[in-house]
Amino acid sequence: MADGPKRVLVVDDDPIMSRVYWMKLNSEGYEVECAHDGQSAIESLYFKQFDLVLLDLVLPGLSGLEVLRNIRSRRETHHLPVVVLSNSYSGAQVEAAWEAGANRCMTKAGCTPKHLVELVRTTLAEASRARAEREPEPQPPAPPEPPPKPTLSTLAGEADVAHLVELQQVFVEGAAQIVAALESRLRAVIAGGGKEADLAKLLHTVHALVGKAAFIGFHQVAEMSSALEALLKELIDHPQQVTSSTLKTVSQATEILIDLVEQCAPSEPERIPPFLILAVDDSSTSRRLVGAALEKVNLRAVLLADPLTALSLCGENNFDLIFLDVDMPGMNGFDLCAQIRLLPNHAKTPVVFVTALSDFESRPRSTDVGGNDLIAKPFLWIELAVKALVYGLGRRDKESD
Repeated sequence: MADGPKRVLVVDDDPIMSRVYWMKLNSEGYEVECAHDGQSAIESLYFKQFDLVLLDLVLPGLSGLEVLRNIRSRRETHHLPVVVLSNSYSGAQVEAAWEAGANRCMTKAGCTPKHLVELVRTTLAEASRARAEREPEPQPPAPPEPPPKPTLSTLAGEADVAHLVELQQVFVEGAAQIVAALESRLRAVIAGGGKEADLAKLLHTVHALVGKAAFIGFHQVAEMSSALEALLKELIDHPQQVTSSTLKTVSQATEILIDLVEQCAPSEPERIPPFLILAVDDSSTSRRLVGAALEKVNLRAVLLADPLTALSLCGENNFDLIFLDVDMPGMNGFDLCAQIRLLPNHAKTPVVFVTALSDFESRPRSTDVGGNDLIAKPFLWIELAVKALVYGLGRRDKESD
């Protein structure tokens, strides 16, 4: 391409996020064009030249993966740098993007303005070096790059902070509309028993939240919506996983998300506070699954096989959430929960039973001994991760009241 500002194509079906990306990159000296669906992106790439594509994987019509494969299939765009925006929990989707030829994958939940600009610069620099290796013939010296603009250069810059607060205010002013949409979509999901069409509508609403919240510093909203989005997608892709257990988790997560959105206010970015989890299960396989699920959402967990050891540890430590298997030798989960409730430091700690699907209706017994919730075995790792965020963020919210 001719010398001049680098040209970036932003492909995202959310017009607000497209505008946010446009403003940030434009302020850094890039020429930016936006496409709101896969077909429009392919048409733009056919008729115009770009230096980089910022591509959301979740698009109406043609998916982001299909757009990426189209880019790599054409000689004119085969080497075009592509930065993919993904959900942090969609491992298979990210792996498919790497295989299709993505240069970089960036999670929406972790995307800040500073991170976005740094990633675009790094990717363009790598593409320039790769192009030089493919075309080793002498090139005329390039003119020196202009110095970066003094405004909006970093997240910490005064102008950027003012811009961030402005975006936060816009988000807060639209919170009532977001909440109404989430409530309406959730009611349809519950009334319909988890039909695919209803889950898809809720997914679309939640997906739009992930990028917005992360970009403007509402990290708790971003983390909760990102995890819920992954759970909804799993249920849509595998309808047999739609059970009373998973639907209850979807409902709880949406309600917590609504609370978080309603509490957002322009302020310093609020990171998710750390909380410690205890999981007790005599099955080593189950313990590994629980540990891996919690690790996915960056939560610390103590994993134990022996109920008596767990009870002793509860007396010496303060846990924020406890997962208990029901069927364990020596002391079952119900009896362990009853003993834990006698400890002053765990009188109100949330306890979630992990039990076989056939025993899921044993809720009255779990309530009698002080349990708060159940998850059905075999459980989805993302459901357990979402459940942990529900109780972790929900408890912190109550403590702050």
